[in-house]
Formats: sequence, structure tokens, C-alpha cells
Amino acid sequence: MKDWNLNGYMDNLLTLTPLKGTLSAKHQGKALFVKGNVNTIASLCCDR
Repeated sequence: MKDWNLNGYMDNLLTLTPLKGTLSAKHQGKALFVKGNVNTIASLCCDR
């Protein structure tokens, strides 16, 4: 299993705070299992 810590911004996702969390991936036979938990604060607008 491979684990990553996330702490930063994404270019295509506008957020008020950096993304913080973890991501893990495990290769098992022909399948790849990915699990993650990420937190941030985003400002949303309704364009109706």
C-alpha cells in the first residue's frame, strides 16, 4: 500500500484554504483500490 499526505492547492479548483488530507492506493491483482479523505473550504455561487 502506498500513502500520500496532501497539503496544497489544485490549479482547477478554487478554494479559500489549501487541500489537506490523505490518499492511499493498493494494487491487488487486476484491481487498484484508492481511498482518500481531503478537506478544504470553497466559496460557491449560484448562477441562476
